Amino acid sequence: MKFEEILKRLGDFEAYQKIQCFLLSLPIFVTAMHSLSFVFIGATPNFRCKSHSSCLLNQTIPPGSGFEGFSKCKKYSINASTEDCDVIVNNMTSRIDCTEWYYDDSMYKTSLTAEWNLVCDKIYLKALVQSIYMFGMLIGAIVLGDLSDRFGRKKIFFFSLILQVVSGLTSAAASAYVPFVIGRFLLGVSHSGIYLSGFVIAMEFLGNRGKVYGAMLTHFNFALGFMMVSLLAYLIRVWQWLQIVLSAPGLLFISYWWLVPESARWLVSKHRYQEAKQVILKAAKLNKVSVPQHFLDHQEDVKEMAHKQEKANAIDLLTYGPRLRKNALILHYTWFVVSTVYWGLSLSTSALPGGSPYINLMLSGVAEIGSILFCLAFMNRIGRKFCVTFGMICSGVCCIVAAYIPVNQGDVTLTYICRPTCHYLLILLLPIYYNLLTSVLGYNWLIQIIVYIGKSGSSISFCTVFNYSVELFPTVARNAGIGFSSMCARIGGVITPFISLLGEYFDNVVPMTIFGVMALSAGLLDLMLPETANRPIPDTLEEAENYARQDKEYYANGSQRESEDILKLDTRNSSETDNDQVL
Repeated sequence: MKFEEILKRLGDFEAYQKIQCFLLSLPIFVTAMHSLSFVFIGATPNFRCKSHSSCLLNQTIPPGSGFEGFSKCKKYSINASTEDCDVIVNNMTSRIDCTEWYYDDSMYKTSLTAEWNLVCDKIYLKALVQSIYMFGMLIGAIVLGDLSDRFGRKKIFFFSLILQVVSGLTSAAASAYVPFVIGRFLLGVSHSGIYLSGFVIAMEFLGNRGKVYGAMLTHFNFALGFMMVSLLAYLIRVWQWLQIVLSAPGLLFISYWWLVPESARWLVSKHRYQEAKQVILKAAKLNKVSVPQHFLDHQEDVKEMAHKQEKANAIDLLTYGPRLRKNALILHYTWFVVSTVYWGLSLSTSALPGGSPYINLMLSGVAEIGSILFCLAFMNRIGRKFCVTFGMICSGVCCIVAAYIPVNQGDVTLTYICRPTCHYLLILLLPIYYNLLTSVLGYNWLIQIIVYIGKSGSSISFCTVFNYSVELFPTVARNAGIGFSSMCARIGGVITPFISLLGEYFDNVVPMTIFGVMALSAGLLDLMLPETANRPIPDTLEEAENYARQDKEYYANGSQRESEDILKLDTRNSSETDNDQVL
């Protein structure tokens, strides 16, 4: 079965492919909401130490950065029987750790951070929740990725959908920290299963031009998920109900079993030609094209191709030659940094100084949509190398600049000026205007703009690096190379919450500086990679090693031969079609 020729007949991105990409992108939209939901479910309200003394607050709790200007984690040690308030006023008493806290519920009605007191000496438990989610993504990518190759993309896709619904509802019903963390871990596993399996089902039926549009559609829906979870979190202030609302749509996707077929390419690889033929004919009918019978009958082509291909793994990418090793190491590091910076900025935008956390995250999604449009405009025109490098350097510069802009502590916000109706309308109709007005003093508005630009830069790199890697890794080791790079990205996601946590123990300058330095280093290293736009993709390790030499004559000759071969093949197929049965 001549699958590549069949794809050319079906078209790169026609009606059938568009419908499948749209259907498969909707679960990814919901998955994006789950990945960012903890920003609000685990939000830390403004709080202070709680006192049961009959003395005044300033006589029992030291001044600090907490709610109402009091300490978050310390209180004065007083004699419960005498309660000598005069001694406390004179600051002649020791301070002890708080055991109870008072939370301000004006922004978040409920939060598991407040419910389970994940503050002060337990703040690391909050970072651990998101880290475990990312670890679940890592395990899911490794385990479910392998299972999808063995048992099919469709089965693993639906298993992941069911797992997402069950684990999401289990998390909503959790009454303690450990069951909730287990639920978040399983949500992370389902994230990888849905994203990778759905993405592969769509991509394996697209031509070269269609792959760019399909990938951008996936990123676009991910950005919309960012925006939607912000709106839902604003409307639903009880975290258990928010988790239920995010999990419920998964039940609708069960209908996909009758709408989304198995990957035809996977069916061919497993020699299930009759099933693959049915999928191809359905696509051809919807795209209003014909597929010659001899394209469907030549089953030996796949067997011969598989027999001729050399086998390679991720280790071969590092040992075959110096140029290939350099490319592989830089790509692995870029994936690690892109994931770390992307998730670091995504999870921290809601906590930007000034403004509403709901609007901050929503604008982060808007910035990501802008980065997708940037990729569509320039990825093919200027090249993959430019997009990845520009995105990383832009993100790095913005992170470092934003880290050292002074934060204004005296914001005048519309939250305390507008009536609830006014507040609601401003959020829905005028998000940018509202967000700027919430920081009318100081430089908080400037910090927000710079961070949004930095988020756009990391999104540009994230959107481009996958296509870039596909075109740099040779065919014989492409899956292995991308799989290892994806593992590096997941490791970056696991450590991201703990990098952000450094801001709680030291200063907010620390995590932003780390993100900035990492992004700059990756951007500068990416300058050493070759451009891949409009160039033939390497198939063997030798071709990948030579790819980095920028040998124009070598690739010009190769491209010319390839073009001549394609021309001869198309001419031969055209003549054969007249005499063959057309389906």
